[in-house]
Amino acid sequence: MLEQGEIPFWNPSIFAGSPYFAGLQSALFYPPVWVHLLVPTPLAISLFCGFHLSLAGFFTFLFARSNRLSLFASLSSGACFAFSLPLILHILAGHISNVATIAWIPVVLYALRRLAFQPGLSASLFLGVSVALQFLAGHPQYVYYSLALYTLYAAFLGVPLLKEIDQGEKYFLLFFLLVSVLFCCSLIAVQLMPAFELYFSSARSESLPANFTSSFFLPVENLFTFLFPTFLGDGLHLPYWGRFYFAETELFLGIPALFFLLFSLLNCFFVNSARKETLFWWGCAVFFLFVALGIETPLYNILSTVVPLFDSFRGISKISILALFSLSLLVGYGVEKGVRIVQEKTLSVKLFLLLFFLSLSITVWSFTEYRAHSFPSGWWVDWAATLASLPHRYTSAPHLQSPYFLLEGYHLFMQNLFLASLFLSIMLAVLLFLQTQKKAKVFAAPLFFLLVVIGSI
Repeated sequence: MLEQGEIPFWNPSIFAGSPYFAGLQSALFYPPVWVHLLVPTPLAISLFCGFHLSLAGFFTFLFARSNRLSLFASLSSGACFAFSLPLILHILAGHISNVATIAWIPVVLYALRRLAFQPGLSASLFLGVSVALQFLAGHPQYVYYSLALYTLYAAFLGVPLLKEIDQGEKYFLLFFLLVSVLFCCSLIAVQLMPAFELYFSSARSESLPANFTSSFFLPVENLFTFLFPTFLGDGLHLPYWGRFYFAETELFLGIPALFFLLFSLLNCFFVNSARKETLFWWGCAVFFLFVALGIETPLYNILSTVVPLFDSFRGISKISILALFSLSLLVGYGVEKGVRIVQEKTLSVKLFLLLFFLSLSITVWSFTEYRAHSFPSGWWVDWAATLASLPHRYTSAPHLQSPYFLLEGYHLFMQNLFLASLFLSIMLAVLLFLQTQKKAKVFAAPLFFLLVVIGSI
């Protein structure tokens, strides 16, 4: 229909028919979608997803650079976010509007920072276009959650900035911010007006049942996916048996990334140029992870009562992507801190040697258990039974009486433990090696970047 110059307002193929254009996820006015008009669908989807992963990585890199991070530290942040497992899993699940909308988060933050420190018409229009394209990308829930991060970051930049500039400069900045808002609204009006009409004609405009809006949160046990990405099933050797969707409850960034996150924490305890930014992004990461836990914390009910439209969506686990972006940025701060530690030779060699041999022991033991194909011990059976009995489940519960499930689940966990401890051993060995080199600063940063990329992939 688009090739014939017609807009498909209605889709007769869903139930008895449903609005198509007004449903937002059609994303008909999102320019990258138009690639489907030029090339076959499989190639179009590949180009579409490749473009948005590149967009996410490149602007995370630019945003990190604008925060005065070094080249390889910024590259580490960009690679960490672009290769984060949730983005890849959304592509595998066919959730390409999710990926497209998420990819614009670093673009908007970069544009916001540029407007704050280099106010002008170009910066104003860039911010307006960035927000408009994120909205047109087709997933309003991610846009809604992203607004929380944009507001926090604007306050983080704006409060100290407004104290430093005079009254005229304040009006100047406010004027260009208003230009951004008006320009964004003019770009999205063609999609926003029909969406509003559909919203007020649908059940979402009413008070939705709490058991509906509170579903699809981030289960507490999925916090383990920071370390063990597929311990609840990988969909290949063992069906996923976590409580909700795999792609929306996965948190894996890579073991090297976690290692550098620990380094970034050191910035919080010492007065340095990166302390304020590190504290802010750690605060964002913890806050959004806490919100993603949904009804498993008291915060969810408070937000549902206080924040407008918060209870118009279900799947609060989606907000965890904001935590993962914050952590990806912190990986860059951790890489810089790691380079500084290596350069200044402040590493505790005895402590890291102890950790290395401990990690190596776990690597050997987990590999032995994985290769033995022996029946799991009682602790694994009890743990699996505990996880399977937790309430609020959407996916099918695992068959705890099935020897196949118990055996494959245990072996998959041991495989995850082996890979995690192996990467940790490699990281510790690299740091110990760099500690002995006189020119460690020269190749420490590119080596750390390479480890982050390999660990993410």
